[in-house]
Amino acid sequence: MLPPEPFVLDGRQALLDAQSAFTGTSVVRGFYNVCWYGTVTSDERGCFGVVDPTLALADCVGDVLEVVYYPTLVREFSVRSIRVYVIGSQQDLGSELGITRRCYMTLEHLAIEPILASIGVVS
Repeated sequence: MLPPEPFVLDGRQALLDAQSAFTGTSVVRGFYNVCWYGTVTSDERGCFGVVDPTLALADCVGDVLEVVYYPTLVREFSVRSIRVYVIGSQQDLGSELGITRRCYMTLEHLAIEPILASIGVVS
């Protein structure tokens, strides 16, 4: 059995520790739909994401992505962001990127999904 790769170990840390580990500059790929997923899709509960293999972000498996969300002006004016390691893919995910519940809660309430967010690849 292969040992876990460093990004997986970083993603399993507490939220703020994982965010500190996922440092780097982000190159924006565009705006994509983001949803959240539970443990039925992946056992990983840290700062992780899953992409749909048939949609635009399929080539991001193995990358750290920065998800930047701009809430509507009606609710509040602030920008929220989270960085996740894309651990794999899942057919029929329902959006281009699914992130863990905890990461999604950093961006928006779980009841509001999917959201449109800016996605950038961190290098």
